[in-house]
Amino acid sequence: MNREIKFRGKAVYDKVWVFGNLRISGRQAYIADLDSPAQSEVKSDTVGEYTGLDDSKGNGIYEGDFVRVDYAPICSFATPRFGEVIMKDGCWSIKYWFEPFRCQCYMNLFKAEDPICKIEVIGNVFDNPELLKHE
Repeated sequence: MNREIKFRGKAVYDKVWVFGNLRISGRQAYIADLDSPAQSEVKSDTVGEYTGLDDSKGNGIYEGDFVRVDYAPICSFATPRFGEVIMKDGCWSIKYWFEPFRCQCYMNLFKAEDPICKIEVIGNVFDNPELLKHE
C-alpha cells in the first residue's frame, strides 16, 4: 500500500493550519513542514490525519472535515448528504445523521473514489462548529 501520510493541525501562536509530519513530545504536538526542517507547535486537539483522498475540487480530505456527498447508488435515499470524516473501526468513514430512521450512520469514505460520487469538503469541526447542528 502506497499512500502519503501527513497531518494538519492549528498552530498555537498564529492560529493558521500547518501541514506535514506529526511529532509528539510529552503533551506538546508539532507539525514539521514536509519540505523543510521548520516545525510549528500545534493544538493537539486539532490534529487530524490526511485520508489519502482528495475531494472533487482537489482539496485533501482530513479527519475532522465536514463533507457534502452527492452519490447516486441504487438506493439513493440511504446515502449521506453531509457528514464528518472520522476513523471508525480502522476505516475512514463519514458519520452522518439518517433522518428517516433518526439514527447515526456511517459510510465508508472510500466510496468517494467511485466515479459516480462527488464529495466536497465544506468545513471542519474546528473552524465551523456551527455545522455540527446540521448533522
